[in-house]
Amino acid sequence: MTSRTPTDPLTPPDSRLERVWATLHPAPELPLEGPFVAGLGPLLDDLGRRAGGVLHGPRARRVIAAVGNRYSVRVDPTRVQSRGIIRYHTAWWEEVEAVELEPMAAMAARRLVGRTAGTLVGRWVPIPGLRWLAGKVVDRLAGVVADVSTTVINDSPSVLVGVRTRSGDGVRLEGPLALTSLLSRGLTEAVVGEAVRRGIPVEVAHD
Repeated sequence: MTSRTPTDPLTPPDSRLERVWATLHPAPELPLEGPFVAGLGPLLDDLGRRAGGVLHGPRARRVIAAVGNRYSVRVDPTRVQSRGIIRYHTAWWEEVEAVELEPMAAMAARRLVGRTAGTLVGRWVPIPGLRWLAGKVVDRLAGVVADVSTTVINDSPSVLVGVRTRSGDGVRLEGPLALTSLLSRGLTEAVVGEAVRRGIPVEVAHD
């Protein structure tokens, strides 16, 4: 891991779909005065409405309704908290050791292009159709991923993957929560902004 303080961690390449992606879930004004929540269901719903096609078809809408707010990440002035099907994980800011990011191009190449959509959302997901819908999202983003991977890999926008605490616990965004982080560019911006304001290191993983 290499620590740095990013000045503009979310400057996207200039393409239509990249602009849609970048504005899908923008961050609020910083510093935060209240909670900012990225929920997988609402993100998929918004993407479907804006992208159209199969992502907004009857089957997709049924899957999105089943997901609801079961997978979400919340950041506020006191903590970062992830919510899965049955578990919450919380990193209180006063205990945070570092915020962990991964370049979007590297994350996309490894989790979207280099593997299957099923790997991204997890081998076992108790929501029928979620792996199918994730695959459709991957198909829609494949062109953007290819462009990012080949043109701006060294200065790629970064994606939140974890918040590490001194106790060694904290928040890890894996499975459906990784997809949540990838879709919500505002989540990364909000967490990084709060970390930088507190003097907490921001670590960007490089292969």
